[in-house]
Amino acid sequence: MNKVRDGLSGFNRFLKGFILLLAAFAIAGCGDKDRDAPKAVFPKVLTAGDPAVDFQSKEMDGAPLRLSANRGKAVILFFWRMKCPECKASMPSLDALGRKFKDKGLVIIALNEDSMHSAAVEEVQAFLQNGKFSFKNIREENGYVAEAYSVFKAPHAFVIGRDGVIAAVKEGPTDWMSAENIGMMKALLKK
Repeated sequence: MNKVRDGLSGFNRFLKGFILLLAAFAIAGCGDKDRDAPKAVFPKVLTAGDPAVDFQSKEMDGAPLRLSANRGKAVILFFWRMKCPECKASMPSLDALGRKFKDKGLVIIALNEDSMHSAAVEEVQAFLQNGKFSFKNIREENGYVAEAYSVFKAPHAFVIGRDGVIAAVKEGPTDWMSAENIGMMKALLKK
C-alpha cells in the first residue's frame, strides 16, 4: 500500500511540476516581443466597392487575357466548374446577357476552375463549343485568381464597372436575364 501511495505522490509532484512549467511558458510567451511577430494573413473577401484584382491568364485557345485590358468596359468575371450543375445552368442566360450588351461595352469572362479539380481540357472545350457561348473563356492554371477573389465555391461572379471597381457580387445560380440583372447592367453601362 505504501508503494502505491509513494507512486501516487511522485506522480502528483510530477503533475504539479509539469503544470508549473506550462504556466511559465505561457507567461513567457505573452510578452511584448510577440507584438511585432507576423500575424496570419487571410485573403480579403471582395465586395461591392472594392477594386477588382488585376490578373493575366490565357483564353482556352491560348490567347493572353489581362483583366485591366478591359478597363473602360463593364466586365462580369464568372467562376465555374464542369461538375457544378448550377454553373452550367447559369451560363445560357449569362451568354444572352453578354450578347445583349456587347455593343454597349459589356465583356463576359468565364473562368473555369477545373484544372484545380478534375475535368480535362477537352471536356471543358467540348462543353463550351456545344453551348456556342460567345463569351471569353479562361482556365485557371494555378488557383491564383480564385484565391485573389476569395472564391471558394462556384458559381461565383463579380460584376465590375468601367472604372475597375466591383459593382456587385453574385453567389450561386443566377438568372442573368432577370429584370433585376438587366436593370443593373443598364445602370452600370450608363456610367
